[in-house]
Amino acid sequence: MIDMVGHNWGYWILITQIPSYFAHVLHFDTSKNGTLAALPFICVWIVSFPVSFTSDYLISRNILTISSARKVFNSFGQWGVAVALLFLAYPPSVNAAVVAYTIGVTMISFTFVGFMINVLDLAPNYAGLLMGLTNGVSHITAIFGPAFVGFVVKPLDNVEGWKLVFLVAALLFFLGNLVYVIFGSGKIQDFNNVDESKSEKDTEKAEKEPLKS
Repeated sequence: MIDMVGHNWGYWILITQIPSYFAHVLHFDTSKNGTLAALPFICVWIVSFPVSFTSDYLISRNILTISSARKVFNSFGQWGVAVALLFLAYPPSVNAAVVAYTIGVTMISFTFVGFMINVLDLAPNYAGLLMGLTNGVSHITAIFGPAFVGFVVKPLDNVEGWKLVFLVAALLFFLGNLVYVIFGSGKIQDFNNVDESKSEKDTEKAEKEPLKS
C-alpha cells in the first residue's frame, strides 16, 4: 500500500503535469508532436514483453525466488523513475529532458512484474479484492500529486517550483520501493486459505460422524 501511494503520486505527475513543464519551462510544446508525446507509452508497451518474460524465466529456473524477482524488477522500475525525475529537475538541455521523460515512463513497465502483480502471489483467492482495495485507496491519495503541483508551481514557469515537485516525487518513488524491498513478500499469506481450511475441517467432521439410518 505504501509503495502504491508513492508510485501513484509520481506516476500521475508524470502523466498529467509534464506537458505543462515542457511548455512553460522548456518552451517545448509536446502537443504539436504527437509521435513524441506517444513515444514513452509505446516504449512501455514494447518493453513490458521482454521484462515479463525475463521475470518469469528467472523464477521458473529458480534463479530468483518470487519475492526476490518482484523486488529486483520493482527496484529497476521505481528507482529508475526516481533517477529520471532528478534529470528532469536539472535538465542540461531540452533533448536530455525528453530522453529522461521517455526513459522514466518506460521504466514503469518493470513495476508490472513488481508490486502490481504481487497481490496474485500473496492471495490468489482474493487478488481481485486486494487489488481493488489497495489500488482504490492509493489512487485517492494520488490526487494530491497534481494538486501539489498547482500549490507549489506559481506561476507555471517557476523553475524552482518544478524542481521541488520532481524532487518530492523522486523521493516518494525511492522511499516507497525501499519499504517494499524491506517488508515486501511473494509468499502466499495464511488468510488466502481460510475458506479451504474451513472446508477441509467440515469434510473431516462429516467423515467422522456416523451415518444416520
